[in-house]
Amino acid sequence: MHHNYKKKKLKKTILGSISVILISWISIGLYLNLSNTTYKKLEKVGYSNKEISVIEDMLKKGNVKIVYKNKYMPYLTSIIFDQDFNENNLTDYLNYYQKYPNIKEDKLLFMVNNDLDDVEYNSFIEKIIYHDDFKKDLLIRYDDYHNKYKLKVDDTIYAVNHDLDLFDIKLDTNDKKYIENKYFIPNNLNRYQNYFKKNKLLSANEVIRCVNSNLDKTPYVNVVKATTKDNIPILVNKYYYLGVNFIPKLVNIDKTYGKGKLDKEAYEAFIKMYNEAKKEKLNLYIVTGYVSYEEQTNLYFKYSSLYGNNIDKYYERPGYAESQTGLSVSLGTLKDQNPNNFSLYNESNWMKNNAYKFGFILRYPSDKQKYTGYSRNYYYRYVGDEAAKYIKDNNLSLEEYYAYFINKK
Repeated sequence: MHHNYKKKKLKKTILGSISVILISWISIGLYLNLSNTTYKKLEKVGYSNKEISVIEDMLKKGNVKIVYKNKYMPYLTSIIFDQDFNENNLTDYLNYYQKYPNIKEDKLLFMVNNDLDDVEYNSFIEKIIYHDDFKKDLLIRYDDYHNKYKLKVDDTIYAVNHDLDLFDIKLDTNDKKYIENKYFIPNNLNRYQNYFKKNKLLSANEVIRCVNSNLDKTPYVNVVKATTKDNIPILVNKYYYLGVNFIPKLVNIDKTYGKGKLDKEAYEAFIKMYNEAKKEKLNLYIVTGYVSYEEQTNLYFKYSSLYGNNIDKYYERPGYAESQTGLSVSLGTLKDQNPNNFSLYNESNWMKNNAYKFGFILRYPSDKQKYTGYSRNYYYRYVGDEAAKYIKDNNLSLEEYYAYFINKK
């Protein structure tokens, strides 16, 4: 009985071993058959034994399938070892190569890895993508500009990087003196050129400042309506006008701070500035705030009898006055409320150094009279903290700031 049990156990063990061996042989056979099938498919596409070995060893199984379902790529195994190779982009590499079979492997990797594989590859693209000043997000614009003007690679990149293509301007290397200026506005290029022809002693920098301030236009003739949207610094001068019906949201000025009315935000900023100046025993006083269209009309005709044809040099026409915005103040001091005397007091120097911290700028500084049209050392304008700081730090007039940062087209 015991002997029969041993025989049965041995038989069972032998059968189990045979089953394991058979399963292993079947698995190996299936693997070899599958491998052999993959091999044959890769070989049929055109890959050599060495290339197939690399493809099978280095790529995921799903991607091996992608390879043999596409046409042969001569340098596939080469780019697999490239540090820029991304297996997730394999399909895109293969597809882009099929479109442009003459593309070099480094260019292929660059185009696909930078999501530029929807761009038609050509000899110009081949030259441009490794240029020091090349910007990949501008590639299509480079290509379009080159196709239109047939310029050299350097000039094409220079022009597009300076947005000339957006205004259909063909680069003239003589214009680089304008283009390289910090405040160059592409849409003003023809105006810069024409202004220089009439003022040949001016530097490129001065030409830009003048044109950006509209000095090439005729005051009160070449005019546009002022932009009065919220949070945008309004520019009102001899070229930008406010309508007769423009009335800002105003608050009354408390007698502590002066008289008249002012825009609410400007008024609140002034109070903060007033309090800060007060700490240094300085007493700012608002002599004039908001001036209505009707009031400006009366002032203009009143002084016309005094200045005659020169009135426009000293007073703004109704609708063209900053005071109508409710954002401007003519300042004096508590003890001397004549604005013309403001420069005689410490309050004047304090304002020049500190007004920008509260969003105010000296609207008509004497050294900017050429661009603003006036010189008034008592006249301050609220533009907000950001604009005020930039204008102060970069020694600009409001005209220059507005042209470049607000009205630039």
